Amino acid sequence: MRGTATPTSEAVEVTLPEAPPETYLSWTRWWRRTETDTRRGCCRGLAVAPGLALRPHPASLLWEIISQDVAAQARSALRTGRRRFRPRIHARPAIVELALDYADRRGKCLQHRLCGGSRRDLGAFQRRVLQTVRWQLISVAASPVPHVVSGSARRRVRPGSPMPIAS
Repeated sequence: MRGTATPTSEAVEVTLPEAPPETYLSWTRWWRRTETDTRRGCCRGLAVAPGLALRPHPASLLWEIISQDVAAQARSALRTGRRRFRPRIHARPAIVELALDYADRRGKCLQHRLCGGSRRDLGAFQRRVLQTVRWQLISVAASPVPHVVSGSARRRVRPGSPMPIAS
């Protein structure tokens, strides 16, 4: 996934998979809990494959910002009575890539913590979200539309669309 976007790329809107707001809230809570446990050293001594270290990483801050935004969108969907919704991430592709790469590596490390039924579902849900985001970023990178624009112009990317849709 690395190298598909540059730091100067314009901001994009990435649409996450449709799911109940409660699913997104559970997922973001689980993510924050595992991050907190890791920072406190609860995961020290675990056997980890090379390159999948559990120690805190600067990209965790990017993922934290994204997960807070997703949780806020989920709470808003609950308040308005929506049973299902599609959260959106607005960021530069390079930022989303860094956060995605971090979440993917960290998720592989923490799979052993997904032992219960609902937690296993959260692991499958995370893989689905990351796959959806990765596919959309690849679509953005393959787009013939220039990545650098002035102002706050964004290109919207929808799951299943072959190219970004101009907003």
